[in-house]
Amino acid sequence: MHLSYVLQQTICLVVGVMLISSAQAQSGFFVPVSTAQAKQAGPAIPNARFYRLQSAQLRTYLARATSQKQANLGPIRLEIPLPNGTAEMFALRETDVLSPALAAENPSFRTYAGQGETHPDYTIRMSLTSLGFEALIWGVDGDAVYVKKISADPNSDLHTAYFARDARKVKEVKGFGTFKCGSAGSPARPALPGLRPSLGNAKVASVETFSFGATMRTFRLAVATTGEWTRNAGGHPGVTDPAQLRTNALAVVLTSVNRINGIYERELSCRFMLVNPPVSGTSNVVYDDPATDPYNNTDAAAQLILNHTTLTARVGTANFDIGHLFGTGGGGLGATASLCDDLYKGEGYSARGTDTGDPFVVDYVAHELGHQFGMDHTYNQADAPGQTCTTRVPEQAYETASGSTIMSYVGICSDRNLQQYNDTNLPNFHIASLKQAYFVMTGTASGCGSATGTNAIPTVSVGVAYTVPRLTPFTLTATANDADAGDVSNLLYSWEEFDKAPSASGTNGVPANTYDVDDDGVLRPLFRPYSPTTSASRTFPSMTFVLNPQANAIAGENQPSFTFTDIHPTGFSGAVCESGTTCVLGERLPTVARSMNFRVSVRDRRGGNTEASTTVNVVNTPGAFRLTAFDSASQVTGGTPQTVTWNVVNTNQAPINCTNVRLLLSTDGGLTFPTFLLASTPNTGSARVVLPNKASSRARIKAEAVGNIFFDVSNTDFTILESPNAPPVALACPGCPPIDVVRLR
Repeated sequence: MHLSYVLQQTICLVVGVMLISSAQAQSGFFVPVSTAQAKQAGPAIPNARFYRLQSAQLRTYLARATSQKQANLGPIRLEIPLPNGTAEMFALRETDVLSPALAAENPSFRTYAGQGETHPDYTIRMSLTSLGFEALIWGVDGDAVYVKKISADPNSDLHTAYFARDARKVKEVKGFGTFKCGSAGSPARPALPGLRPSLGNAKVASVETFSFGATMRTFRLAVATTGEWTRNAGGHPGVTDPAQLRTNALAVVLTSVNRINGIYERELSCRFMLVNPPVSGTSNVVYDDPATDPYNNTDAAAQLILNHTTLTARVGTANFDIGHLFGTGGGGLGATASLCDDLYKGEGYSARGTDTGDPFVVDYVAHELGHQFGMDHTYNQADAPGQTCTTRVPEQAYETASGSTIMSYVGICSDRNLQQYNDTNLPNFHIASLKQAYFVMTGTASGCGSATGTNAIPTVSVGVAYTVPRLTPFTLTATANDADAGDVSNLLYSWEEFDKAPSASGTNGVPANTYDVDDDGVLRPLFRPYSPTTSASRTFPSMTFVLNPQANAIAGENQPSFTFTDIHPTGFSGAVCESGTTCVLGERLPTVARSMNFRVSVRDRRGGNTEASTTVNVVNTPGAFRLTAFDSASQVTGGTPQTVTWNVVNTNQAPINCTNVRLLLSTDGGLTFPTFLLASTPNTGSARVVLPNKASSRARIKAEAVGNIFFDVSNTDFTILESPNAPPVALACPGCPPIDVVRLR
């Protein structure tokens, strides 16, 4: 009995110590450091926080992490500090980015991927290499977070956590004005022997609809680097040894590919494995000397030919599926649809001055790889010859102005930019890009790469076509599901207009590809895309413009203005305009009769991706369907009858045929509309309601079509005064659930 009791107590003690040790290991690696002390060693990024990292202990702890392939085993947990003062616990798995040969040569190199436990929208890509610890976290407060070393000193353990938006305030990223992607297959492609011939959209076509992601495909990626790039990426202060230069440069390549995998896994259900020859061997392609490497580091088109020749000779044609070159001069170029094509699969090049950080990874490498997957540019803007936006592809020009997705020309189109950089919250491809890539992946590259795992692809439906009045807001909603129950709460939605501008000029002489309205008779795309969101609905235009009509182009109407400076009025974190410049809003209501096509893509974050489409037919009504009551600040007494009025503008007649509308009340300034005033009332332009006897200084009324998608909201907040003598107000729709009608921004 006594021995049994002692044994029990010993077991409890051991288990307790193990649990305490585990808890400490999960969260005790980052030790806060005062801002004053940290700024002595690094840049003064606003709102950044600083830590000393216990690197050795972290490496020991992370050695226990399971691989992405070991789905039957649980992930490891690690707490990461964030610049907003909080910390997030991530469930991590090790990612197999290095080939077995490279992993054996660099046993200390490790890469990881994970998802937040408290905030599942937070996704992380993390690496441990010869350059230390680095993490990129997408989705935090609508932005990207970086956690990395401040100093290049290998003996320093000082790290910082900061938002991408704050880093740009300190150091504006250079090189955007000179970047130009002349993808091989686009009109700007130079004609050189050995370069892939122009394919044209007849061959680089797209599928009508897509649904993919039942398995995850792995493509073997070979990345060569010019001597200039290697010395910049790996040549930190004091590093001159060629072997160390190559090792450090490989570390940057590895970190970059791990981050790119975070995009391509979610968007295209594929990932890359780095299959370079060992950097210590004679077949190495991470060159450390500009004088002896096979590249000139300036002529992008020439680099494609040189790189394909180099990779096929040193890596071997049979040993890689897609190849790329990192350089510092010449912009970027990618041979369209060269994935797995033995004649051209090494023709990819990305170069961006001395920068090797995330703007290089997303805006350049992910973009040029996209061309190699068959994706063309998606922006509509077309500059005059000699300017920067001259590689518009008419068949794919679905995005207004510069566009904002990965295959756009974001930040490059002078005063026609939607924003300055690709979305940092969740970088993504336009639906048009996904359709082209799927065409290639299931066509010429269908027998390439290795497939692993099983995944249920989401399903989605969006209903029938709708007919609406012009100049009137509307909301589109999708209904999606996933047979993998755990994926349902993780589904991401992206509503996008799917219209292209014709090659013509409008009545005012403005070309179709340099304007963003349709009042001149040219039926251009009007609505920009945003990053995927967890909301299944999107309102057009964003509710910001509906709720603040005084700031719009036409006072009192819902039509947004043309441009903005600094931060987009929606507050969307990715839509930031560089200081001193003007950007395009990318949201305009239709003004004329037309048909507008919309598509929604649904992602399960594990590669499953599907889409559905609908049409919004716009009628040339006498004006906008507009709520005219409570359009100015006023006070009313709760529990008393009130008259709500609106402009019908023939919406009760064919072809719209909206016979009834619903009247709703918000008491939070229009963020939500949970209260039914009338669940359904004839669409005559007037109705009597009784307001709830509940005080509010931020009341709004909404009139929305019953059985349709259009609506309007009163133009300003009004005040409801609570009356002590008012009788109780019966709910206008007994049993109806509260409604939250604000869907997206």
